[in-house]
Amino acid sequence: MDKLRDDLQSLQAILVPIAALNLPDNFVPVSELAELRASFEVIQSRTASLKQEQADTQSKVETAITRLADEVNQLHQTQSQMVEQLTDMDGQLQVVRMATNGNLPSISPPETLNPPELPLRPQPESPSVPSQDAVTPQGQYTPQLPIVDEQAEVINEINLGIDFGTGFTKVCFRDLARDRSAIVTFSETASRAERQLEQVLLSTKVAILEDGTLLSGLTTAEWQVNARPIHCTLEYIKMRLAHLDLPEHPEWRLDQIPALDQPETVENVCAYYLSTVIARAKAWIQQHRPDLFTNSTVRWSFNMGVPVEYCDSGSLRRFKYVLSLAWLLVNTPFSREALTLSTLNQICGDLRDWLQTNLSGKTDKLDCFTTPEISAAVWSFLSSRQAVEKFYTFFDFGDGTLDGTAFRFWRENDGDLKVDFYTGQVKPLGVTAFTQQTASELNVPPETVHQAIVEWPAVLDDALQQHLLQSKTRNAIQKVVGAVVMQGNEKHRENRGDVIARDELGRQLDIFVGGGGGHNSFLKAAVQATYKDFRQDRADIPPYCIKHIPTPQDLAMNGVSRDEFHRFAVAYGLAIPSWEGPEIRLPSQIEIEPETPPVNSYVPPRYDEMRGSW
Repeated sequence: MDKLRDDLQSLQAILVPIAALNLPDNFVPVSELAELRASFEVIQSRTASLKQEQADTQSKVETAITRLADEVNQLHQTQSQMVEQLTDMDGQLQVVRMATNGNLPSISPPETLNPPELPLRPQPESPSVPSQDAVTPQGQYTPQLPIVDEQAEVINEINLGIDFGTGFTKVCFRDLARDRSAIVTFSETASRAERQLEQVLLSTKVAILEDGTLLSGLTTAEWQVNARPIHCTLEYIKMRLAHLDLPEHPEWRLDQIPALDQPETVENVCAYYLSTVIARAKAWIQQHRPDLFTNSTVRWSFNMGVPVEYCDSGSLRRFKYVLSLAWLLVNTPFSREALTLSTLNQICGDLRDWLQTNLSGKTDKLDCFTTPEISAAVWSFLSSRQAVEKFYTFFDFGDGTLDGTAFRFWRENDGDLKVDFYTGQVKPLGVTAFTQQTASELNVPPETVHQAIVEWPAVLDDALQQHLLQSKTRNAIQKVVGAVVMQGNEKHRENRGDVIARDELGRQLDIFVGGGGGHNSFLKAAVQATYKDFRQDRADIPPYCIKHIPTPQDLAMNGVSRDEFHRFAVAYGLAIPSWEGPEIRLPSQIEIEPETPPVNSYVPPRYDEMRGSW
């Protein structure tokens, strides 16, 4: 087309001078000129036709491109909608699976067929996936533990920190190779939009459904949409486990449940609950961090928190044993959708026998550990250079319990961290427990008390405000705070001597508060007022200084607000492997150090002892 246009312009340039000669009308040009003019007219006509065709073609192309762009945009929108729908359906399916405990139709092989022997390798961990019972010829359930190839080029180590709370359980994991931690949100989507806590916290309870099967390991939001009828709910399972080794206290009024009348049954129920926590956490990590599993072998380890008061009892060993049972349950194939309490007891009985036979009852080889919760909670502070070597106290307001402890922190040698726990107390004075007890004491609905302490001090009802300040439950909180401070200070003086202890106390007593209620104004005010209400200045205690645990920089919140870190401080600290954490001594392990004698303590020798020495 361009060449034709150029030829036409050249031809026109030749004809213009000839036309300008003003030849007479009767002038007959030579034949060549006539032919040339005719050719020009043909070319001119053809050019006009081509221009029109080009315009039409361009218009059609532009129309087609516009239509194609609209169709592509529509396809993109449809694809996005389909992805969102699939994500929602996947999340709903997971909720349904958990709510139905995997009670989905399945095809069982004929009884005459013997299943092939499977190699030892990791099995699907999700408790919602049904699988056939794997039974040895002796009729025993046996775990199929993951095998770590020590010769593999890449071995990724993942440590799971489990904050086994009275009301809720929180989980963090740490990629040890990269020194990065993250909160496990249990959400099916990878969206980083701010999440509600109801979608992140696992309720620490086990339900026995009307058909006798067990249901557990759901978030608060998932429990709310559970459609399966519940016969009874086993709550406070952590406290029931701890009380197997602790004397009964009048403030602990746990309902007697016939199903939990045997210690082993309590252990088995807790192990089952923890197995659902571990399985869901592993599945979540595998889904959202596939890079950790690509062309590599993964070594798992688990660390669960235990209150300091329990660490100086048989509870520490029992908690560790139960965590080991939970890990074995995760790796034991059995029909989870039909699991009943009696079947659970049978499976756990077989796993206990397996532990004794294969590991002589020792659980260290399973990489399951326990750590004092307080040391885990303050890890983000103690590991920083801002941590001063001195005496501290910490109070963790959970959903069901108040956990308080006093400890000394210092560094040795090349900066090795050391922590001496002097005393610890655990009382049923957590946020929900306090709300229920105070409501009963004041004869008001629990919602009224909860709203008042959440909005504190902006309580419209002056009478209610005074009743709360004078309540027995608030006084009980202050008694715990006062006892921990006084007992801790006394043991600190015995251990370090009056002079050094006074210097390490400083001009103010740093009191850390954490847990779900750690930022509640009412509870913090109750702690702060203890110093004045209990006249602790007379005991040489410096004024309180309330502090919060700082949010670490190496923790991915995964959509959880950083303002909520106080709820996950324990889980974050538990995700730190034991060899990176501080060296800990429990109250029973601390020996009283002799006080350094004063400089002027020289006593002259007796004359008869020195006679003959010169």
